[in-house]
Amino acid sequence: MVGTLHAGDYVNRHSRERVAVSDAIQRGLVTARLLDDEDDLLGVDRGNALVVRRIDRLRTNVMNKLRVVNAFKAAASAAAAAAGKD
Repeated sequence: MVGTLHAGDYVNRHSRERVAVSDAIQRGLVTARLLDDEDDLLGVDRGNALVVRRIDRLRTNVMNKLRVVNAFKAAASAAAAAAGKD
């Protein structure tokens, strides 16, 4: 990809490819885990509103992209199942 680096992009050090974090997680370039306690926010004090907003925005963006990918997978599975019945 050519262009400016956006917050939330993953840059592969070897190929210099820029990928959205959610795509990098799905492709196995980055590992991630769910937090046990969502209120913990990686130990960030809730009083630090800027960090909290950025983390919330990142979480929302990643979850929205994962929902879209899962919807496409479900549609592809449904289409494959329907094609198999014909």
